[in-house]
Amino acid sequence: MVTKNLLSRISRVVIAALLLAIWDTQAQHNYDNQSTIYSEDGNVGIGTNDPKSKLHINGSVRGNIGAGVLRVQSDHGYLDIGARNADWGHIYTDRPKIVFNKDVYTTTNAFSSYNDDLVLKTKGTERLRVDHTHGNVGIGTNDPKSKLHINGSVRGNIGAGALRVQSDHGYLDVGARNADWGHIYTDRPKIIFNKDVYTITNAFSSYNDDLVLKTKGTERLRIDHTHGNVGIGTTSPSHKMTIASSTSSLSAQMNIHNPDNAAGSVAGIRFNTGSGWDVMLRTKQGESWLELTDGSGGLKHRWYNEDYYAMGNVGIGTTNPGSYKLAVEGKIGAREIEVKTGSWADFVFAESYCLRSLEEVERFIGQHGHLPDVPSEDEVLEQGINLGEMDATLLQKIEELMLYTLAQQKEIEALKERNRKLIREQRDGHRSLLERIEEMESTIVPPRR
Repeated sequence: MVTKNLLSRISRVVIAALLLAIWDTQAQHNYDNQSTIYSEDGNVGIGTNDPKSKLHINGSVRGNIGAGVLRVQSDHGYLDIGARNADWGHIYTDRPKIVFNKDVYTTTNAFSSYNDDLVLKTKGTERLRVDHTHGNVGIGTNDPKSKLHINGSVRGNIGAGALRVQSDHGYLDVGARNADWGHIYTDRPKIIFNKDVYTITNAFSSYNDDLVLKTKGTERLRIDHTHGNVGIGTTSPSHKMTIASSTSSLSAQMNIHNPDNAAGSVAGIRFNTGSGWDVMLRTKQGESWLELTDGSGGLKHRWYNEDYYAMGNVGIGTTNPGSYKLAVEGKIGAREIEVKTGSWADFVFAESYCLRSLEEVERFIGQHGHLPDVPSEDEVLEQGINLGEMDATLLQKIEELMLYTLAQQKEIEALKERNRKLIREQRDGHRSLLERIEEMESTIVPPRR
């Protein structure tokens, strides 16, 4: 009954308003002391005597859709406005979309979805989604996996579009600031990563100076940008690898370590050139050695424990050993030297050996100024001497001298024997002479006195 009365009252008001608008007259009508309708210049006012538009209502409007919701019906569809229940205010339509021709604001400064994700679109295409379960925000994705999930590029407003991430302590800019470089900049004195850093090019490079590697802010290694020299413990490496230390501790030097203690495990370092020549320094249990090999793998030099082996010529104090296996420019001090030779001078004692006479030796010395078979002073100064050969030659001279001495000794013994014989003969002659004198004396009569 109430609904019928309400519809009847509204109908009469609307009819009256329409009549007034048609007649274009100014009139006032009081209906049940509840509504006053005015018409002025074609505008209709309900609850106002100064209508500002074709229909100006000063007060609430109630429709007949779902608990009083007002339906505005056009040729293309309807728009329902009003609260359909005690919890919500509603704006409904039978069209697939609702469009506003101005920015939309809320006094709560908030927009919310009803019972699912909140989706923001442009021209009907989803651009941003706020997940209703975790509050994750997705841009370019309808399934955001974190608080902000962006499927696509991000552009900032710092230096040609770089993105600035500002925290309480400073900022970090991420993005390409020019056509040549990608940049990560900060206003802090350092940038820190909490994990290992890898590059898909497998390279790290300095910008316009040396590349420096540090630990806890202290420089440990430097690669010179001019020549590519690597320095450890120095800021000015002069060679491809320069290691410097101000301490005398061996622990500060380079250490190559093989943690495998099994027999035969080797630790070492190898130097190689394009020609194939190698220098290898290696060590294993109880053994250490340094080797120099040629391009075919042939051994040239080896230091093994305390021993040294050389397949070529060695120069000490000289860079030109010539044809000598060991050439020493300077003095050699030794407690013992062993020289091995292919021959020795014992042939002097052979029966077939022809020993020169002393007269021959004397004549040779007179002519040449040195012993036979012995090099002259000029030869020694020019060519040097072979220790083995010279020792054999000197022994030859000693043995020859021994033969001379033995021969002289024999002559001396013969002379001594001859002398002894002469002495015996002389002694016997003296004895015989004395006996004859005594015999003669015994036959002489002494004179009388």
